[in-house]
This record gives sequence, C-alpha cells and structure tokens, in this order.
Amino acid sequence: MTHHHRLRVVAAGVLVLSLVSGAGTLATAARVAACPAGPGPCAERTARLVESFETWVTGGRFGFLVASVNGPVLASLRADETFYPASSIKVLYLLEAIRWVAAQADPAAALRTALPVRAEGCGGGPSTPEPLDAVLRAMMRQSDNLRANAVGDFFGLDAINRTAVELGGVSPQSVVVHRFACGGPANDPANRMTAADLAEVYRRYGLGTFLGGAADALFASYLLGAETGVLDIVAAEESAALGRPDLAARFLSEVSLIYKTGWWGTNLSIGGYSGMPRRGCGTIYERGLAFAAFVSEADAVAAGFDMSRTVGELLREEIRASLITLSLPAHACRAAWAPYAS
Repeated sequence: MTHHHRLRVVAAGVLVLSLVSGAGTLATAARVAACPAGPGPCAERTARLVESFETWVTGGRFGFLVASVNGPVLASLRADETFYPASSIKVLYLLEAIRWVAAQADPAAALRTALPVRAEGCGGGPSTPEPLDAVLRAMMRQSDNLRANAVGDFFGLDAINRTAVELGGVSPQSVVVHRFACGGPANDPANRMTAADLAEVYRRYGLGTFLGGAADALFASYLLGAETGVLDIVAAEESAALGRPDLAARFLSEVSLIYKTGWWGTNLSIGGYSGMPRRGCGTIYERGLAFAAFVSEADAVAAGFDMSRTVGELLREEIRASLITLSLPAHACRAAWAPYAS
C-alpha cells in the first residue's frame, strides 16, 4: 500500500477526492495527550518504550506520544514538554506549501513556481531558482536546509505558523522562529515543538481533516515511508514469534507510513502517521495511528542510533495485532484476543 496513492474513507463514509483549500469540513475529535490514570495497556506500553529509550540515550530528556487517530492514547511520556525539533518541524513548511498549492487554480503549474534558493543558511550568498516541487522533495526527503529556508522565505514564517495552528492544530507552544543551518538551538528564541503538537499534524492527516483527498496525497508523497525499511525488523520479529514468518512480507506490502525525522547534535525527533492493515468481516481496513518522539540535550546517543529506529518500537503492539488479524481466515470479523484491533 503506497501512502501517496491511497484514497481514505473518512468519517461518515465521506470520500474526499478533490484538491481543496483551507480547513477540512470534518470535525476533529478533541486531542488527548496522556494515558488514562492508573495501570493499563497505555501505562504498560509507555514503560516498555521508556526501557527502549534508556538503551539508546543517556542523560537529557526524552518523550513520545502514540495515539489512534480517532481513539485513545496508546503510549505517552512528556508529550506536552517542548523540545528543539530540528528538521522534524519542516512538516509545518510542507503543510503551508501544500495549502497554497491546493488554493491555486492550476496546482500543477503552482508546483513549477520558481523559488530562490540561497547558498548560505543564514540567508547570504547567491541564489538559484528551483521549482517548488523539487524544493519540497529535497526539503523533506533529503532534509535539505537551504531548500527549507527557500520555502520559509517564499511563504513567510508567520504564514507557516498560522497554518500550523489553523490546519495542523498545533498549540502556541510549538513555533518556527528562525532559519535552518543558522545557529540551531543557540538561537534565542529557538524553534520549539511538543510531541503532542507534532503528532497532531499527522493525526489530522490520518483523519483527512486538514487538506483532503488529492492534497493529502500530495502532502504524503513528499515524506519518507515504509520503503526505507524502518518497520522491517519489528515486523520480522513479531511474525516469527507468531510462528508465521511469511506474514511479515504481506504486512509490509499493505501498511502505509509517512514520517519526518530531525537531528541537531543530541537533539533528535520524529513525527509520523501509520495506517495498520487489519482484517474485519471479509475486508482489510486501515487503523490509523499518529506518533511523535524526541530526545532533548542527551549526554550521549548509542552508536548508529537515529530516530527512524524508534518507529518500529513505537508501533510494536500495533504491528503484532495487525499480523495476528492478517493470519485469520478471510471471513473473520473480530478476535477477542486483539483489544486494539477496532
């Protein structure tokens, strides 16, 4: 299942097909960023993830949020604390750019709009014009800072922040205030984000409430996905544990995933959306999940670690539940053993 080709049926069975401008017409469920009080599955997942992060980083702070797009929080730690997001905040630049493209009479022509790309991070040096489409692709897939600055210069940081609030649902805690490759967290003030806000952007993508239809697909096409292999290890481990190693390949062919990482020194972060394939009453449907995680000012990071490695662990229980449902007969509607399969 390729994330940029799929059309999603959203609330009340509405299928959104056309490029639209502005906020979606579907109501967005109230955001919750914490586990329910007391022991339970959310607390158990959170404890497992804490153990994983403690093997990856030493010192500093870390946090995360995993939530169903239209249901409960599945794991949460420090989700409302701010951190320096580095490049993961570029998703807000992408959101503003796609909002603008969708509002134009000819979106294809809009993507050919030439943006001046400066040679220096702080804005100096000569500039070279490049089409918006190529700029966005480099900004999101290669995390190119100069192209991100070109997007910021073209649309303006005020517009990016305004769209982040209006369409992305981010709070005033999360904001873009400076250029990339120009001082990083030493800026005063510096860019900041929370896991709850970063996950909210992807949650709204999953719900289909911020752009809609073809614009959502265009948004997703610029992000990395499951083709990078970030789910492969956990899918293989969980399918082997079920005694069905053959299921991993099927799962990976049907899961959808988009994500963006960020890195500056020992400040690391990631946000994304995954559509987990689940079997139900003779069909395969998608269980949408939004996630975000961060490491802030760690003293040390394990050799070879980067935030893309967290995706499989953040989603491990959901991957397991998907594999189990995919192992069921085609006519199966629901299994009592899968409390998260709904």
